Amino acid sequence: MILHHERVVHGSSPNTSGRPRIGFSIQYVGANFKETAIPRTSATLVRGRDHGNFESEPVPTKEFDPEGLAAFDHALALYREAAKSLRRDA
Repeated sequence: MILHHERVVHGSSPNTSGRPRIGFSIQYVGANFKETAIPRTSATLVRGRDHGNFESEPVPTKEFDPEGLAAFDHALALYREAAKSLRRDA
């Protein structure tokens, strides 16, 4: 496991294990946080009041919840579009 700030440059040696390397990323921000440099993305409200700065993600009701899986696919699409926007602006 590695834990670091999202802007820290990091890396690792090549994966030679024959098994896939799995990554899991979480960003926690205050409910009043507003992204201004990229298109709006989605988030799950875990505490506080929704200020409308993100598209709301549904709370899954069971494992592999179809609505949750669809929301995940949509969140990835939003993230990819935001990443493209950042590359164009760089």
